[in-house]
Amino acid sequence: MKIIIGLVAVIALSGCADRQAYNAIKHNKEQQCRLLQEPDYSDCMNEVNDKSYEEYEDDLKSLHEESPVPTE
Repeated sequence: MKIIIGLVAVIALSGCADRQAYNAIKHNKEQQCRLLQEPDYSDCMNEVNDKSYEEYEDDLKSLHEESPVPTE
């Protein structure tokens, strides 16, 4: 978990695009899945590959529309 938080912080500070951040986090999760034995490995990889970036982005936009962040 610390690795993911650190990775996200580095990406955010370096100004990388959202897609690059998504791919980096996905890659990190894939590496964590590789440490597991079957059937946990397959379940983990299915979760990692569950959504494309476009699907993730659509879900994120829907969440923002449902509960917008106050701008004061």
